[in-house]
Amino acid sequence: MTIPAPPAPEIVSIDKAGSGELVVTWTSVAEADHYRLYRSTAASDPSYTLVADNLTGTSHTDSGLRNCDEFFYYMVAVDPDGFASAVSNENLTCDDSSPDAADCKSGIPENPVAPHAPTGVSVVDTQDGGRLRVSWN
Repeated sequence: MTIPAPPAPEIVSIDKAGSGELVVTWTSVAEADHYRLYRSTAASDPSYTLVADNLTGTSHTDSGLRNCDEFFYYMVAVDPDGFASAVSNENLTCDDSSPDAADCKSGIPENPVAPHAPTGVSVVDTQDGGRLRVSWN
């Protein structure tokens, strides 16, 4: 007896959303009841973490991420009987020399708000070989 699993979804984009956030968007799978999204900080890490389960749309905002770190994702579709698809876009060799490097899906969250400008800036000539002392609050 063969029980078919649904086809795998495809992650189509990973976009910056806000500070510590990435929006993962994927293709819809007609046979899917819901989706599971997994994340890792290394493409070759075999222990991806389940980020979200029972997703029913085609996008998810992954939050609480550390800005400037790269995060890798894959997902699966799950049918009404609980059978999961193959993983989407998983590639354990994500360097540019890999023939399937485009299958790697990753994103780097950044803080979109610039830091405040320093106040109380002062510059003092130390009269010590062309050096200046710069300080601020």
